[in-house]
Amino acid sequence: MITAEQNVLFGACVKQAREFLKMEGDLMPFAFALNNFGEVVSIAAYAGNLEADPLAVIAFLEQAIKDRDVFSPIKGAAICVDVLATPPGMGYRCDALEIRISMRGQPTINRYLPYQKTEEGALFGQGYTEPGTMQLW
Repeated sequence: MITAEQNVLFGACVKQAREFLKMEGDLMPFAFALNNFGEVVSIAAYAGNLEADPLAVIAFLEQAIKDRDVFSPIKGAAICVDVLATPPGMGYRCDALEIRISMRGQPTINRYLPYQKTEEGALFGQGYTEPGTMQLW
């Protein structure tokens, strides 16, 4: 079950991912946070080589979140990356957004949203949620 605050971060990530796919044709990995006023704020985006080690990119974004939390405490954060995922009931992998969401005091989740690139950006399919992998606090 996704909470209201997790859903706020999820929605902001989908909106930004849609813009990247429309304007750039690719998704640049990025991180958002939910501040203590309930506002979504941009933390960082990885604009380097898209062929970079995915674990290094995620580590970079996680560190950016931790650095921001020291400077200005946050309620939670999300990292959005492009992955190949196998949605439940499908026998093949497809492009998907992987949105890792971590909120203080709550279990982390990974939310997946399959998509297909179009001339207008992307057409999104049915999303699904799995237990999270990001441990910030």
